[in-house]
Amino acid sequence: MYENDDIDQINQQIAALVLKKNTLQVSRKQEVIAAIKKQIAEYDLTARELGFGNLGRALPSKLADKPIPKYANPDNPSQTWGGGRGAKPIWVRAHLEKGGALEDLLIK
Repeated sequence: MYENDDIDQINQQIAALVLKKNTLQVSRKQEVIAAIKKQIAEYDLTARELGFGNLGRALPSKLADKPIPKYANPDNPSQTWGGGRGAKPIWVRAHLEKGGALEDLLIK
């Protein structure tokens, strides 16, 4: 069976190895950051080009993703609507006013 001194020694070795691991990770991380910064400068990359533009801010509505079309005008299938965003298109309102159901316009 192990003596308390043996266990203490093993715990000290574990602590030393954890410290060495953490030191190596920090060092490697700093090397990676330096290499990335060098390439960013070399290629004159922007945050937006790297996918970090507008962090924490909503995109202007013109750039926001359009919803996937859920409804289509039966008289003109090129007219579609995703539903739920903004006012209903004229062709949807007209269909509803004629007594039609929204489900009638679902894209199948």
